[in-house]
Amino acid sequence: MINTIDKNISWIGLCAIIALSVMPFIGVLSPRALSFLPGAFGLTLIASLAIKSKSFPTFDIKAYSLALVILLLSAISSLWAIDPDFALERTGKIALVLIPGLLLVSALKNISAQHLEKMSTALPAFLIIGAGLCCYELLSDGYLHHLFRNKEHGIEHFNPSIMNRSVLCISLCFFAALTLMIHAIQSQTDKQKTRSIILLSLIILSSGFMLYLTQSQSSHLGMIIGGLLFFAFPYRCKTAYIVIALITITLLWATPWLSQWMFKSLPPLIEDYHWFQTGYAMHRMEIWDFISRYALDQPWTGFGIEATRHIQDFDSARLYHPDPHILHPHNFSVQFWIEFGVIGVAVLSGFIGTLLWYISKMEPSRARIYLPTFYAVIAVASTGYGIWQSWWLGCFIMLLCICIGVDKVMHQKR
Repeated sequence: MINTIDKNISWIGLCAIIALSVMPFIGVLSPRALSFLPGAFGLTLIASLAIKSKSFPTFDIKAYSLALVILLLSAISSLWAIDPDFALERTGKIALVLIPGLLLVSALKNISAQHLEKMSTALPAFLIIGAGLCCYELLSDGYLHHLFRNKEHGIEHFNPSIMNRSVLCISLCFFAALTLMIHAIQSQTDKQKTRSIILLSLIILSSGFMLYLTQSQSSHLGMIIGGLLFFAFPYRCKTAYIVIALITITLLWATPWLSQWMFKSLPPLIEDYHWFQTGYAMHRMEIWDFISRYALDQPWTGFGIEATRHIQDFDSARLYHPDPHILHPHNFSVQFWIEFGVIGVAVLSGFIGTLLWYISKMEPSRARIYLPTFYAVIAVASTGYGIWQSWWLGCFIMLLCICIGVDKVMHQKR
């Protein structure tokens, strides 16, 4: 059982609120900073707790056990990797993100829930400011982007996709913040309710307008999937968790064959629709197709972590993707297949099944914090970024910490 440090240490709670609320906003300004921010905040809070309580805080064993499994899988893949030295080097870089970053998870588990109450105001406020900043940059063709880089605004081209990671930092926090706002409205006095209703309205309007302006179709997809689960998932039905787990895990195991079928069947059906024309759907499906076919040449172990960086001769049709190589698959399941094969997919399936089992044991109000956020992340990870990118790993930790903070605020009296 994780101990809760003395409730009189209010300034540590304030530091935790600042950490959780400011991280998404800093992610808007510089998404790559998320690779070290959770670790910096976590180390600061853990050290503060240890000094004030004169005892070392309890570590979150579950989180560190998962990190250990990831690191072992990554390191062991060097035995069959195309470049063993690179695999070990990459393992070290992942460790530098996960081990310090998870200190923030441990710190939050040791902080009394009462100290996080102000998060109900701070988190939505910073998300609103962050969404507003994203909107400003997208409307102004990157005025601040050019200003901070000493570039001539209006002369040099601004690619709106530069803002995609910033938009993700806000949109993936949306469901945790929405749950927190609804809880606040239901539990506050009339005067406090007015403030929370204003914040709720502003976060919906600012986030909605941001999503309207952005080209990030991964953010669109994440919001759609997360929204469906937030509003329509039967949280009291335990069978529903079994169904969604089976569907998710089945898709993981079917990925190589499903990817090939999608590339052969879907482009003729969707390529005339504007939403698909403005994005990378066909481009992604071609990448998934040729990586999946390559993965099946060595299906049991794959080719080692970050294998696609070293493969220069993929059998690509070059209809949408012009090169026979790619840095990463833009799909976490395809990436696990090419890097770790059946071994990795089995580990990933076990993780997802265990996580959904834990969520199914929660009360519906708690499950609604975690489930939509988790599947919004899955939606983005299925279409967007390489799973081992440092900023993306840091984003996972940030989202987990925000969900834990919201959970503590909502259920502090229990």
